[in-house]
Amino acid sequence: REGLVGCGASFADVAQHKPDTSSKDLLRELAALHRCDLALAISDEERILLVETYGLPSDKLICASIGYDKPPQVLTELRGFSDRKHAMFIGNWRHKPNRDCAQWLAMCIWPKVRRMLPAVELHIYGSSPTPEDMALTDDSIGVRVCGFCKDIAATMQSHRLLVAPLRYGAGVKGKLTDSMRHGLVSVTTLVGAEGLGGADSFPGIVVGGKQVLVKADTDKEHQDDVEVNAQSKVASECSEEADADMFATATVDIYEDESLWSSIQARGHAFVSERCDAAVTGRSLWDTLMDRWMNLPESRRTDFTGQMLWQSALRSTEWMAKGLALKEEIRRLRLEQTKLQSLPEGADSLVTHVDVVGAEKES
Repeated sequence: REGLVGCGASFADVAQHKPDTSSKDLLRELAALHRCDLALAISDEERILLVETYGLPSDKLICASIGYDKPPQVLTELRGFSDRKHAMFIGNWRHKPNRDCAQWLAMCIWPKVRRMLPAVELHIYGSSPTPEDMALTDDSIGVRVCGFCKDIAATMQSHRLLVAPLRYGAGVKGKLTDSMRHGLVSVTTLVGAEGLGGADSFPGIVVGGKQVLVKADTDKEHQDDVEVNAQSKVASECSEEADADMFATATVDIYEDESLWSSIQARGHAFVSERCDAAVTGRSLWDTLMDRWMNLPESRRTDFTGQMLWQSALRSTEWMAKGLALKEEIRRLRLEQTKLQSLPEGADSLVTHVDVVGAEKES
C-alpha cells in the first residue's frame, strides 16, 4: 500500500489492493499463521480476508478487536456541536502511516480547507515529532503541531472534528474509536474505516468510496433520509490532487452541518458502546482459548498444513545448527593451524591443514 501511495494511487485503489504470492512478507505471515494453534484477528474484516482470500482455516482465527474497560460517557453529557471548534489529528510520528497522513493533511489538504473556513485551525497531536515535523506549524493557514497529548479525553471533547486522511496502513485505528467515545466526529478514508464497518456502516465521513451519499437534507419531511445518510458520505476520484480536494470538501461540509454532525455523533457513540466492550471481547476470547486448549491434541492431529510447516521449520533449524557447528569447528582448526605455522615444518602442520580442508568440504 505504501508503494501504491508513492505512485499516486487513489484512496479506492489503495484500499482495494491485496498482495499476492509475489509478496515475501505475505508468505512469511501466512506460514506463521498456519503454524499457530489460534490467531487473533483485530477485526472481522481481516478475519474474513484471511479465510476467503488467503485460505486460512476459519477455526484458526478469532476476532478480538479494540475494547475499553469503561463504557463511554452518557451521550447527553458529551459536548455538542456549538460547544466545540477546530479540527485535530492524533498519532505517533514514528509510525509511518501517521507521519504520511499528518504531512499530507498539513501541506496539501488543510490549505484548501482554510480557504473555505478561514477561522478554523488544525491541531496535530502525537509523540516523537522531529524538528522537520514541528516545522509544519504554519500560522498563516492555521496549522499547529502540538506534540504529545497529555489529556486525550479533554482534547477530543474540545474539538469538533477528527480528520484522518490515512492513505495506507492496516488494522483498526484506535484514534477513530477514541474519537467516538468522546463525541468527536471523524472524517477519514477507506483505509481509516477498515475494521470499523467500512464505507457502508462507519459512523463518520468516509472519503474515497465508489458511491456518493449526498449531503443529508435537514428538512423535517426528510428526517428518515438524514438517519440513513448520516452514517457516511463517500465520493470517488482517481488522483492525489482530486483526493485532497474531496477530503477538504467533505471536511468543510460536515464542519458546518450541525444536524448531520449531531446524528453522526450519536451513531458513533452507539457503535463504540456496542462493539468495543472489553468485558464481552474478553469472555469470548477466554472461552475460545480454553476450548482450544482442552482439544489441542486432536486439533493438531488434523492440522496437516500447520504440522507440515512445523516439521519443515524444525528440520531447517536442525540443519542450520549443524552448519553453525561446522563453521565453529573450521574456525577452531584455523586457529590451531595459525599457531603451528610458527613451528618448524612437520607432520603436525600438514595434518592440521588437511583437517581444515576436509572440514570445509563437509560444510
